[in-house]
Amino acid sequence: MISNATIADTLLDRLIHNGHRIELGGESMRKLAQSDHLG
Repeated sequence: MISNATIADTLLDRLIHNGHRIELGGESMRKLAQSDHLG
């Protein structure tokens, strides 16, 4: 892990600043796969 809080904060800021938010809809693939095994 990163022991210096300032460096950790800077890295997270850069990651979030350049990131994109993707919202997904529909059923969870985990739920669908689980129902296939039970059904």
